[in-house]
Amino acid sequence: DSLDDKCEVRFFMTWFSPAEFFGKRELLAVESVFKSHPQGCLMIASGSMDSPQGDTILKPLLDRGYKVFAATPDITSLLENTPAKTWFQEMKSCKRDPGRIPLSQNLSNLARLAILYKYGGVYLDTDYIVT
Repeated sequence: DSLDDKCEVRFFMTWFSPAEFFGKRELLAVESVFKSHPQGCLMIASGSMDSPQGDTILKPLLDRGYKVFAATPDITSLLENTPAKTWFQEMKSCKRDPGRIPLSQNLSNLARLAILYKYGGVYLDTDYIVT
């Protein structure tokens, strides 16, 4: 599955926690996307949701015809041909000080921005309800 031209609007979410923590609140947020945009598509950038357990969690939404899927982000590929590539290479080679913000938080923010930069669309946090 992928986000293709049949999407009215492309939505993106990230999930970096274990799949078992993707609960009712997050499912409500996902459902709200499709209540407002039934012809929209949602890609969840997540290694844990891009799994058999994630498939099980998303199956009820797929069974209702919603275009939702999870994909494991490859940060190196994602940053290719973006302004952030140099920063990421410098971080990996210890040529740049990460500062006080944890690297995982910086990478999460960077993944969100790179997805939007490369693919366009709308980014939503997993606790955001679309009305």
